[in-house]
Amino acid sequence: MRLQGGLVDELLAIGEFSARSGLSAKVLRSYAAAGLLVPAAVDPWTGYRYYAPGQLPEAGLILLLRRAVRRHAGRTRFSETNRRIGPDSVRRDQIQ
Repeated sequence: MRLQGGLVDELLAIGEFSARSGLSAKVLRSYAAAGLLVPAAVDPWTGYRYYAPGQLPEAGLILLLRRAVRRHAGRTRFSETNRRIGPDSVRRDQIQ
């Protein structure tokens, strides 16, 4: 079977690509809609997405960056909380 964009035999269905890349099918669909990680082929009748094995490194980089952003965001929230509720913000009469 041939789809626009390549042979299905050479491509990975979205579920298989999801399992190999670590990105959920839902995330892959949203990235495709945003143009970030576009499927190599889409079945014109069903809309089913297929990805090329060569797209796995790109997906891995996206996952790595996503995790880094999450870690950084967590640290930023922690730092902001510490500034607001730091040791200087507690008065002696509040300590039991």
